Amino acid sequence: MGSYYRKHIKEFAKIVHPYTELIIIGKNKIIWLDEHEETFNKLKHYLTSKPLLLHFNDDKHLYLTIHVSILGLEACIEQSDDTNTLRPIGYASRKLLDSEKTDSSTTLELLGLCFGIQYFGEYLWGRKFTVFCDNIRLQYYNNLKIPSARIARLTLKLLDFDFDIKYIKGKENKVADSLSRNAISNIKIMNIINDDNDALNNLHDIK
Repeated sequence: MGSYYRKHIKEFAKIVHPYTELIIIGKNKIIWLDEHEETFNKLKHYLTSKPLLLHFNDDKHLYLTIHVSILGLEACIEQSDDTNTLRPIGYASRKLLDSEKTDSSTTLELLGLCFGIQYFGEYLWGRKFTVFCDNIRLQYYNNLKIPSARIARLTLKLLDFDFDIKYIKGKENKVADSLSRNAISNIKIMNIINDDNDALNNLHDIK
């Protein structure tokens, strides 16, 4: 059940990471430790507590915050509530692939933008939205006179979306700061196929 609600639990993959490692390392022999009990209790808490997330409102403007670090790509989609306070609709994150770790900072920022937009594409396609980022260069990605082949390919993925990019200083970007502080080496994969999903499915009978 936890896996079903993964999009609605912040840092889901971080929370279930001990389960994932338990399956990978233990294989046919599972040793239940205190950290696994703690993980189990955390999942119960998140699944039974009042949600922080806002329900999507088709009539309100959407805001996508993205953040890129050496640990991975992170995104949060938000809308304003009745008090005009931005609240999250969902979170997404994934670690960098080995082949991506040598990319330039500009390429990584654009990769993060593509990741966030494609992950939340069901909400974003066909409407104007705002992107918040903490790297000022991302505002000018479309103005490169001679982009690399990699940047050109990433740019093509964004052509069907209508958005403005607004730069927010890192210290003012609370969403990115929270994501970055809590990022880990095994976080949510964009296509959700399925390391931690499989791990949870294999563990559902333990307790």
